[in-house]
Amino acid sequence: MTTKLMTPNLRLATPQDATGITVLYQLVYGGNYTNRLMRDTVLLTKFLEDAANVWVIAEDQGQIVGSVVYESDKLHRLARAFGGAVMATYRGCRILERAMVYAQEHLTNTLGLVDVIYATTRTSTPAPQIVTEHLGYKKLGIFPNVHKTDVYETHCLTAFFTTEALWARFQDFRLHPAIMNLYEIVRTECTLARLTPANDGDLTLNDYPDSIQLELIQAERFARCRFEGQRDKDLLHAHFYPFHSPNIVISSPCQTVEIFVYKSEVDDHCVIMGVKKPREYDFTNILEQSVKLLNTIGVRYLEILVRADKAKTIERVLRARFLPCAYFPAFQLNNNHRYDFVVLSRTFEILDFRHLKLAGKNRIYLEEYIRNIQEQFLKPHQTMES
Repeated sequence: MTTKLMTPNLRLATPQDATGITVLYQLVYGGNYTNRLMRDTVLLTKFLEDAANVWVIAEDQGQIVGSVVYESDKLHRLARAFGGAVMATYRGCRILERAMVYAQEHLTNTLGLVDVIYATTRTSTPAPQIVTEHLGYKKLGIFPNVHKTDVYETHCLTAFFTTEALWARFQDFRLHPAIMNLYEIVRTECTLARLTPANDGDLTLNDYPDSIQLELIQAERFARCRFEGQRDKDLLHAHFYPFHSPNIVISSPCQTVEIFVYKSEVDDHCVIMGVKKPREYDFTNILEQSVKLLNTIGVRYLEILVRADKAKTIERVLRARFLPCAYFPAFQLNNNHRYDFVVLSRTFEILDFRHLKLAGKNRIYLEEYIRNIQEQFLKPHQTMES
């Protein structure tokens, strides 16, 4: 195929573009794109009607030939970029890069809505990683086996920060030592200050011997309604996971403990969005039970976000055999401070990194993740000989 010489026009999509957008993703991905939004014109039309969403399309002679999508969170001055797609005959025209510049300018300057924009990039080709790097996005980590199109894919996390976002970053905390190597990679990437490692006292955990049995409920509308109610009452811990809604609740029969989860219907990718838990129950035990329950319904990848200054919570998540894979500075805006977050994940598939095409520090993140696998899963525990 030959590359088109004409440079397509860029504009914001309208609800009338829904059909043309679905055709584009069908042509580019052959029906394998994991997000239902790109296949369902009714859902897509509703999405395009929401002013919080910015969808930039490239158009040539009435045909949509490129696209990139942004959701924004006004409360946290945060946006997520996703869904980059360009028709094969137009690759090499820098359409995606131009569209992302257009959207970035629109969100940060024209509308003045956001200070942080993040995106995940595929690793089957280095091109998306190079595009985001050219636009000033910082590399923050990897998501191993996070999604499945034709094969299981590892994605990279990148983010664009305005100067104001990093100025507002909360830094008065000691970081869990198991996260320190990961933070050092991010620190040099983003030119951040050093952090002090947490000490033994910071990591000392109370013993909660009581256990509680959990069961899994798959009911999307119930899960969403229950989550919003508990969140609005300020009853949830570890509940910052923007741009997602839960469709599963893992609950004790008395609803004393509740874990809210989003599971992708397409590729069994799963994230923990919020937890309600009294102090007397061990968070590690709750996570371990949740992992087993989710595994029974086919979940193959599970992820949780923890605020970086919560060393004890990170320790409990690590004990549940989640591995740190990304570090997101200045992610959440709360009371005029922006808080760092750690991304921790578990995968239930055999990892295969042979065909990854990684640019720059993304390979260093992969090496750090592999080191954690070896330390947590492959290193035999020493036992006393009898």
